[in-house]
Amino acid sequence: MERDSVDEVFLFFDYDSHQNNAPGCESDALVEAMLLAFDNEHESGKLYISYPMVEALYDYRAGQCQAHSGCFVDNSEIAQYKNKSGEGNVNVGKHMELPQWKDAIAAFVLRCKCLLGLDEVSFETYRELVTVDAIFREEKRMRIEDGSVFVLSAFPEFLLDYFGDKFFNSMAPMRHLKFDDCPRGNG
Repeated sequence: MERDSVDEVFLFFDYDSHQNNAPGCESDALVEAMLLAFDNEHESGKLYISYPMVEALYDYRAGQCQAHSGCFVDNSEIAQYKNKSGEGNVNVGKHMELPQWKDAIAAFVLRCKCLLGLDEVSFETYRELVTVDAIFREEKRMRIEDGSVFVLSAFPEFLLDYFGDKFFNSMAPMRHLKFDDCPRGNG
């Protein structure tokens, strides 16, 4: 397949910060370089990152910000997150239908509100403030200062970016979401 025959390229990556298997490179520096290189789906590709890993997609409770993991994974427990996120989590391993995607997307929006300390998350606010870079900067800060990673899946982020405002408003109607249990108190 020729590169010219592909209109858009999307890359999905785990923020598996306990791994440091790139010779001579600190993991955050590598991610920063990747974010700079892969910032446009029409050129070299657009990078999306799951925190700490792809299993974050299933780590939510319908209609709430709080996740099965409590929204945070301690740096020392990231290697065990895959197993831990599945314990008692009815979402794990299931084929997701529209209601589950809607719940996962709504939880993603609530978590972004909490993670980034936003007062509201309309589509306009989302488009302006909830970016791959902004999420990474806050995740990096938390990992360094608090010793934890905030659980967040890249797949809802991709879907919201790709499908736009009508999709956002149909999948994450904020008036139906419970936000009073944000573990960071930004609700």
